[in-house]
Parts: sequence; structure tokens; C-alpha cells
Amino acid sequence: MHEPYQASHWVFDDRHGHSHYYPVLGYSVTDLPGGYLTLAFGGRHLFFRAGVWYEPGPVGYVVVRPPLGIVVPVLPPDYTTLWVGRVPYYYANDVYYTAGQGGYVVTNPPSNYVDVPPSAPASSAAPAPAPGSAPGAVWYFCRPSGLYYPYAQSCAEGWIQVPAAPAPRR
Repeated sequence: MHEPYQASHWVFDDRHGHSHYYPVLGYSVTDLPGGYLTLAFGGRHLFFRAGVWYEPGPVGYVVVRPPLGIVVPVLPPDYTTLWVGRVPYYYANDVYYTAGQGGYVVTNPPSNYVDVPPSAPASSAAPAPAPGSAPGAVWYFCRPSGLYYPYAQSCAEGWIQVPAAPAPRR
């Protein structure tokens, strides 16, 4: 039973066996918790602490969903690892992350989640999919620079999600 946090501003996240409490989206606080990180992305100023994302609100700070493509240098202290093929996704507080240059990129949920540990033998019938080539996977494109993440580390106009497509075979 989850009695310590039975209040309207807390939600219990048990997706993927995560089993952790977080404040609900839209919940306001007057002060940020200690140890937060400050991040800028697409003209927004966000704050991150222990899997919770905040943005300045009318009075203090509001719990928000992070924008896709933002990079955080560390994962939350409590996260769950999901394997899609041989690619790890990290999950906490209804947010999915993948490893990227400079940290972990907030991404869409994996569309083909299959729990296969990286030590499982490869199938002889077909090679494992290349990272980013799973159905539903996305890449992040910065229109002004014409570059994809991680080749561009920031994008002032905001990232554009495009379907991931591996290079054609020769």
C-alpha cells in the first residue's frame, strides 16, 4: 500500500515496475528543491531535480513535462532501464531518455518495447536494428543549422522530430 503520499498532488508511477512517487503535472511550488539543475532549451528555462521537471510559473515554479530533445547531463536517481533490441531506454516519471552526447536525451517512448537484455545472443536470422532505426523511433533535426542531434548540441528555434531512417545499404 502506498499510504505515505496519498494526496492529490502526488502520483504513483508503477509503469515498467518503476514504483516511485512524483508530483503531478501542473503542481506549483514556491521554491525549487535543493540540488536542481538549470537547463535552457528552445527559449525555455527549465529546472530538473530527481526526475521532476519545473518551469517558472505565475507564482514560483510549475511541474511540467520536458520537451523532446532536451539533454540532461544525469539520469534521475531512480530510473528503470528498458531494452529495445540492444538499445537501452531509461524511464522515470513518465519520461523516456536515451544516451546522447553530453548526457541523456528526452525522447518518445519506444514503440517496440521488448525486454531483451544486452547479453542475449544475436539472432542469426537478422541483425539487431541499428540505434534509432526501430519503428517509431525519431531523430532530432535543427533547421537553421541543417544538423541532427548530437552533431548540433543546441537549437535556438527548437528541435524538429523526424522519423529515424538508417542509411541505405549499398
